[in-house]
Amino acid sequence: MAVLESLERINALWKAEEQRRKEKTYPRNFPELPEIPTERYFSNTFFELEKNTLWQKTWLLVGHGNEVPETGSYRTVDILDIPIFFARNNQGVIQAFYNTCQHRGARLLHDATGKKSSFLCPYHAWNYALDGTLKFVPDEADFPNLKKCNRSLKSLRCETLGNLIFICLDDNVQPLTDFLGGIADMISDIPWDKTRLYKAFDFEVDCNWKFIHDAFSETYHIQFVHKNSVNQALNRVFTARQMLKNGHNAMVVKNRAGENGDAQSNVLDRAPIQSADSHSSTVQLNPVTRKGQRSYNIFPNITIPVAENISTIMVMSPQARDKSTVRLYYIKIDPAAPIDTRVDQETVEAFNAVLQEDFDALTGIQKAAKNNALPSVKLGYGEQFICNFHQHLDETIGKENIPPELRIEDVELPLVS
Repeated sequence: MAVLESLERINALWKAEEQRRKEKTYPRNFPELPEIPTERYFSNTFFELEKNTLWQKTWLLVGHGNEVPETGSYRTVDILDIPIFFARNNQGVIQAFYNTCQHRGARLLHDATGKKSSFLCPYHAWNYALDGTLKFVPDEADFPNLKKCNRSLKSLRCETLGNLIFICLDDNVQPLTDFLGGIADMISDIPWDKTRLYKAFDFEVDCNWKFIHDAFSETYHIQFVHKNSVNQALNRVFTARQMLKNGHNAMVVKNRAGENGDAQSNVLDRAPIQSADSHSSTVQLNPVTRKGQRSYNIFPNITIPVAENISTIMVMSPQARDKSTVRLYYIKIDPAAPIDTRVDQETVEAFNAVLQEDFDALTGIQKAAKNNALPSVKLGYGEQFICNFHQHLDETIGKENIPPELRIEDVELPLVS
């Protein structure tokens, strides 16, 4: 269990936050957070910087192992305008490749998912084995000195955290475990290799992807945007916040029903689990899970709210400066639990409704904040995760590459790991 999220530590953080709010004071020795230039969300210059640096050299979550359950199973993904796919080879290993034939650049796979015995180019029928090696070329004699071993599909760095599949377009990136750092320890109580994918949804949202990230990084909006939903389950006064290296963040928000004892009443477990559908879990999660809603931001674009029955993984990806896709995975934590019960269905419906409340608010922000209507974003103490994210975003892009008017001022944040 992560020491940073022991029940004793989280209770202490909750108590300190409660006292601070009673006194209505700003924490001593905590820096005043810098303003964020609003043009970072609208500028084509900044969008291109993200496209050519951030998305090229950062670990990105692209799928769950259950999406490629068998030999030859594959799933295609586009990272902005770069087509890739991942597949399970004959050895059961998941590999990732550019979705590009090494003859004249045709797209190999057009369907979102499928199963193949080999990967056949639809243009000239060059055929690749499941491990990406080129195994057949029609009229091969017409290609003198062709060495098929030099024309294998171009592979990508692909590493996993249990059933979670990550890729990176940069071959020189640090190992995934090093990148995750302390956040991996915080979520190590989840048996990721045994988790099962229950459902996945794609939401199209008309706003910049960073607006979505920022919304999932603070609880300030809960009592207003989610007045009749999340606010009924969680008491945002008790929010334990911890910032980590590499732009990662972790929070635990206390359950209202759990303020005087254990209660499965967090956002993802609000469905009536004490029913005929109930199941005695074989997975022992961090006891904090029964006291509050655990939620993690993994840089740059992942948010994971954890619950005992179903956890979600939200991945926000840009399609354009003002358009994003949020892919939402519902994950069954307990490998022995029944799946697709009434409780599961109600949980998904309830959480999707909560997300729609966020998306409605965010599309409004996208419209209202442009055209110099809001020169900069003012951050409060409870929005510190947004600052940690944006500072690491600048570090990843390279501050020297960012026009001065689009940079965020550096402040020394208290990182715990």
